[in-house]
Amino acid sequence: MRRRALAAAALLLALAGPARAEPLPGALVWLPPSGFMEWSRVDALLRARSDLKLTIALTPEQATALARDVLQPWAAGGRVEIAARVSGDPVLPLVAAHPDAPRPADALERAADACREVERRIGAGPAGFVPGGGALVPELIGPLAAAGAPWLLAGPYAVAGATWAASGRTVFVPATAAGRDLLLGPADLTADGAVVVDESAAPATSLLGALEALPSGARPESGWATVSELIRAEGPGRADAAAVAAWPDWSGALPAPPSDPSALAAWRAYGAAASALLRYKNSGAARLRTLEAATRRLRLAQDARFYRPPPPGAPAGLPAVLRDRLLAVYRLIRASPPDALFETGVSTGAVAAADQPTGVHPASGPNWVAFDNPAGTQARAPAGAADDAPWRLRGLRVEWDDQKVLFRIFPGRVDAAPAAPAPIYDVYMDLNHILGAGSIPLLEGRGAFAQARDAWEFALTCAGDEAQLWRAGFGDSPDEIATLPAERDAAQGEVRVAVPRRLLRGDPGRWGYLLLAFAEDPARPAQSPPAVLSGADGAQVYGLLAPLQTQTSVLGAPGKPARVGAVRAQDAFGR
Repeated sequence: MRRRALAAAALLLALAGPARAEPLPGALVWLPPSGFMEWSRVDALLRARSDLKLTIALTPEQATALARDVLQPWAAGGRVEIAARVSGDPVLPLVAAHPDAPRPADALERAADACREVERRIGAGPAGFVPGGGALVPELIGPLAAAGAPWLLAGPYAVAGATWAASGRTVFVPATAAGRDLLLGPADLTADGAVVVDESAAPATSLLGALEALPSGARPESGWATVSELIRAEGPGRADAAAVAAWPDWSGALPAPPSDPSALAAWRAYGAAASALLRYKNSGAARLRTLEAATRRLRLAQDARFYRPPPPGAPAGLPAVLRDRLLAVYRLIRASPPDALFETGVSTGAVAAADQPTGVHPASGPNWVAFDNPAGTQARAPAGAADDAPWRLRGLRVEWDDQKVLFRIFPGRVDAAPAAPAPIYDVYMDLNHILGAGSIPLLEGRGAFAQARDAWEFALTCAGDEAQLWRAGFGDSPDEIATLPAERDAAQGEVRVAVPRRLLRGDPGRWGYLLLAFAEDPARPAQSPPAVLSGADGAQVYGLLAPLQTQTSVLGAPGKPARVGAVRAQDAFGR
């Protein structure tokens, strides 16, 4: 995005206007925080202060039936005015001018969609539109005016006392921010002109609490007004909005890429996903429905909250919800997510099944696939074990070339010399994803079975420094086809087994994988396959690569045969 000077002399002249003889009335514009539900409190406040008028800017999600029932009567009486906001309050100038993948169309489309949806839910057309932070640049003035709202709230103009601006029939109303220090006082609430209380950016600010504490009789000199009434009071003499170089956001700063390291990493991750979507759009093979679905997911990643400095004590890495939304973009366009999405941690948020079919984070490259368990991964510790770390599975990575297929298993901890009971790691491979083709029961004594569509053809089991490769036989018992060394790397926290390529043919990138952790029975050493310990409560599975819901189901029901499903690289892009 090109930076433009705010103090150019020509713009000063273009915006200069006559001073008003009388003060404007005060218009309070409120942006409720996400998830706000206390509409009965708004109703009570309006009843208690008969002179109060409010302009309330709602996202489509906030325009609930309860909000409609409370606000419609007040709107009909002129005490409340409804404006629209885009979900997540993205800073539209940044979205429109991202250096990796600019998306100028998003401003118009998202503003128009927000206005339509708020109108549909509330039952009346919104009187105005409030862009995220009130931030504007010249390139967005025309598109936002075309969204159809009679007025748009903007950040403070660069020139004090400037005549208001307009584009066509749309008036751009300058607003100052109240409560910049997360506090509201009488001076904020009784100021002339448009005063915005943006609780989306500062949730500790409470307009309702400040109004409830406002002394009786305290009001702006010319009274309160809605923004539309404020426009009528301002009168003629508006400048052309196209003459304005740029208007900053509520804070008085021009929109700029975030400078905080965590926020900047999130912004770059968003840009990479936007670039991938742009490549898909221009590939010549893009499908319209896929493009639309991926665009919706990308727009969910534009929320301003992702690109602010994280609060003190926040986990390191990308916000969990942002990562899940970006992964959904890659899944839909069948592109491999970058490793950076996994290097900074894993998601802690619940992931919608439509956005993440397995609940496990898959990634792939030309000669590798990887699966990361979600945060909060569960495990059990067998009796006699110090903790459950060796059974708490972080993930699996499979790499291949012409000579070998390398399996890398990542437990919570790898002990160089594991004490009894020692962990056993089983990896089952479904080569064809054909219903019932292969073995549904796992190896002997495992107390678990695969879904019919994930029946396995090969299994690799690791116990101590030894691994065995098994092939599902035509009879009841699998065949052992190789004994291999298992490398336990305590420093890197992984167990590695290399299987010669001649023993595993095909494309590992298309296989399904089941990874489970068991404990070896000290009373039955050197068995083939390794004998599994059954706990006093019947527990046999102590950890697995699976969605959290499956982990809870399997580990929370010891003694019950566990049904497990495979994870696949294709889950990153849809089955």
